[in-house]
Amino acid sequence: MLKKKEQLAEGLHLIDYEQLKIENQTLNEKIEERNEELTRLRGKIINHVIMLSHTREKMKFIETQNGKNSQDLDDIAEQLDETKTKLTQRKN
Repeated sequence: MLKKKEQLAEGLHLIDYEQLKIENQTLNEKIEERNEELTRLRGKIINHVIMLSHTREKMKFIETQNGKNSQDLDDIAEQLDETKTKLTQRKN
């Protein structure tokens, strides 16, 4: 009877071991899938950071251009006012 219990116990240990082995394999597959997803997301982050940097550079360039254009517009408006003043003086 004791020998039968020992054999049964050994069988249960083997079954537990096999079950744990399968569970471990499943968990390793999940880890691998998550690592692949993490790698994919890191790639997306890198692309978004590059796009953001490019957009910021472009924005700075456009702000600089807008500043120059605004100054040019102010200069032209001033010239127009001077020309109008001269024209008015000549008419009188």
